[in-house]
Amino acid sequence: MLFRTLALAYLGSGALAEEAGPAAERVAARVGVQLERLRNTLEAAVAEGELRPLDAARTARFLIGSWTGVITMGMRADAPGDTGEVLAAGIRGLVEGLATGEVLTAEGRLRARYLRALEDPR
Repeated sequence: MLFRTLALAYLGSGALAEEAGPAAERVAARVGVQLERLRNTLEAAVAEGELRPLDAARTARFLIGSWTGVITMGMRADAPGDTGEVLAAGIRGLVEGLATGEVLTAEGRLRARYLRALEDPR
């Protein structure tokens, strides 16, 4: 119940988050700070030409959500090892890119079939 309450507080929604009181408020505030710092870092990296143009706010949410998931999965008995190593492997994959040269166009973009998989299904 406590984990669920804190998770809801982390997401910033739900009656359980409100019931958690000051602890949930602190978690929500820290998440807001983390999101803002990461968004600013991503925007700065784009401005410096270190990253391709991207939606920094959405990318920050994805990254923090991914990291939260990795940490949560690290609590499982069958976790593959150190959570830090798992995070490092994921970050390395994102920075270096997961696609091989065969699926990239000459401009470094993913071929259409992979881009279609990322489209909004609505």
